Amino acid sequence: MLSLTPFSTRNLGPRLAAASLAIAAIALGAAAQGDFAVSAGYEAGKIAVRDARDAGPIVMQRNLPLWEDNAGGQSLAPTIEFVPQQTGYDLIYTFTNTSSFPKKQGQMRVGVFTLGSEVRVLDGGFKSGNERLDKADGYKVYARYYPLNMYSPVWMLRDSRYAVGVSVQYPVLEYQHDLRFSMRRSAGATASGEGGVGWWVEIRLSNNLADTPDSGLRYEAMIPPGETRRYVVSVRATNVSNEWMRTLTPYRTFFRSTYGGVRYERKPMPINAVSLAVDEAVSNENPYGWNRHVQRSPDVHGWGKWVDDLSSRSGWSGFMLWKPTGVFKNNQSLNFPFQFTSRWLENENMRTALDSRNGLPSLIRKSGKKELGLWWGRACQVMTAWDDGKFEPLDPDNPAHVQAALKEMGLAAQAGATIIGLDTFTHRYTPTWKLYTWLQRLQFIHPQMRFIIEPVACDIMHTLAPMWLRGFDDKLIPESVEDLYQIKSPHYMADFLLPGHELWAGFRYYGHTRYFGIEVTQERIHNDMRLYASYGHVPVFFVDGSLTDDSIRAAKSWLTSVPADLQISESEWRASPAPGLTIGMSGSTGLVDEQTFASDQSNQLPGSGMGETPGSRLQMGPQRDGAPPMSLMMQDNSGRGPTINHSDVARALQRAAMTRTGGLAAASPNLPAQIRTGNQTNLAPRTSGVVIYSGRAPRQSTVVVAGNE
Repeated sequence: MLSLTPFSTRNLGPRLAAASLAIAAIALGAAAQGDFAVSAGYEAGKIAVRDARDAGPIVMQRNLPLWEDNAGGQSLAPTIEFVPQQTGYDLIYTFTNTSSFPKKQGQMRVGVFTLGSEVRVLDGGFKSGNERLDKADGYKVYARYYPLNMYSPVWMLRDSRYAVGVSVQYPVLEYQHDLRFSMRRSAGATASGEGGVGWWVEIRLSNNLADTPDSGLRYEAMIPPGETRRYVVSVRATNVSNEWMRTLTPYRTFFRSTYGGVRYERKPMPINAVSLAVDEAVSNENPYGWNRHVQRSPDVHGWGKWVDDLSSRSGWSGFMLWKPTGVFKNNQSLNFPFQFTSRWLENENMRTALDSRNGLPSLIRKSGKKELGLWWGRACQVMTAWDDGKFEPLDPDNPAHVQAALKEMGLAAQAGATIIGLDTFTHRYTPTWKLYTWLQRLQFIHPQMRFIIEPVACDIMHTLAPMWLRGFDDKLIPESVEDLYQIKSPHYMADFLLPGHELWAGFRYYGHTRYFGIEVTQERIHNDMRLYASYGHVPVFFVDGSLTDDSIRAAKSWLTSVPADLQISESEWRASPAPGLTIGMSGSTGLVDEQTFASDQSNQLPGSGMGETPGSRLQMGPQRDGAPPMSLMMQDNSGRGPTINHSDVARALQRAAMTRTGGLAAASPNLPAQIRTGNQTNLAPRTSGVVIYSGRAPRQSTVVVAGNE
């Protein structure tokens, strides 16, 4: 049904009512676009949107139903409210389940967009957000799934006259289901009419009867008995077709009011990517596939030779080490291994990864305090045995999975890692609503670390952490060298939604040498790094040696890719999480409780702060020349400082700070910080030093001075 009556939040829970009011505020607002406007209303009982200047058709509903049951009469029908806007309209779908069993929700449709037989469509996927050309003749349905392989739940198409954007606003972390977007050429009853050939967009909420596990929604919408859900589908147009971002402003308003901006400090300097092992090197003599295994196999030689090589490479801001425990020999389809640190404990040579004198902790000291990154293979596929071909999708509510993951992370912390790459950290294995809280928990436990998500996930996850984008395409023989370069532009949706974001662009030269016999020069490397940096991406290159151009930085691409009047001010780029946030075993958020306190014990570092091998122990305590002892709890030059909640995490952070400096000899640390329970409003002013307030309600007047063991 169609109606013009505004919706109500009566009989809804407080969280859903608040979300509905936020959606309503967006739906009822109008986004100014200069002097462009449309007339949106009904003609013969169907929606019609025309250019206000000449009455030219832009959207003509024709005989397209706005909702369709796709479950053989079993879907729950919604009420649909039509709200005209200055540059388009909103459809508000309300589903209320008054039955006693769950109901599917069918599929929503919008259009027909009368943009002619050829349109350019923004690829809603994860790569650069490039456009493709779609033609009516021979067109086949093209589908994407949010949040599985769409950055945002939006669709845009344009011709030389107009751009039209479709976006869906719904609280995915609360509703916990996917959407399937597809665009179709008008046919049958929707094919003819004023404006000629057209296109329409279908947004599927639930699977139809013909869907298979491979073709259907991974998590379909099923509304429980007694619940009400609302979705706003916004359709907007602009007559400046290359400024298509204007058509998606309703979604951006909803997104930022719901999830905020980025919660991390962007670091734009290049990273040196290092692959310690490769599948191609696996043999009976080299079962773990180590690179340069004769000279450098850590199983035989320890880590000293790798550390000496990497520390000699100047110019990089840090190193990211791939496959730090080698690769699988028998089940190579499951490389990279989930056990990215725990296999170090198998023998004394491997264990030198934790050696404060010659192992990975010393790399930071020897390289001049550069960051150390470790790539966590298949971080959402829990493996409990080495190379047995088995894994379980990560479930953060499974204590065994949590214990296995925290074991890997604890050893990474002992090795001095300050960056963790999260390989296959994807909705395909663990739903986004669980990954979101799991990543927050990892950040809480390890506030000294940055996390990098791979592959590029959805926009919500990008608020929490930077992401990895593969910049090379060398699996198949390319027609030209240019085809090896997969990134062609800034990531437009990230620029639009999250200015201040960080994206890593990984690149290697395997295809240059294999397919074209090109000898890669320093000049080519620098030029390619500058190209990807100009798109706003952090260059992360698999090359040996130093970086001699210290001017390369990822550009602030949103300053040029987003129209000036749509740009968000720098003061609003970042959004800080609420103090005292922690994630319990159940995945719920809240203040620290005894259960969380106990569960974190599995990740505490040893009392020395190092996993030393026999005879390698050094006196502990980080120190710079002539400077007092320092800690990561202090604000460093990047402006990054952690929020922590209880004294055990404070001590773990202190020890991690020592590890980061490679175990420099110094007096016992006296860290200039205090951890206080409560918050600034209910505690007396401090007298000196840095104070970090936990947000936890004070049980007694206790002050923990970080550094007192």
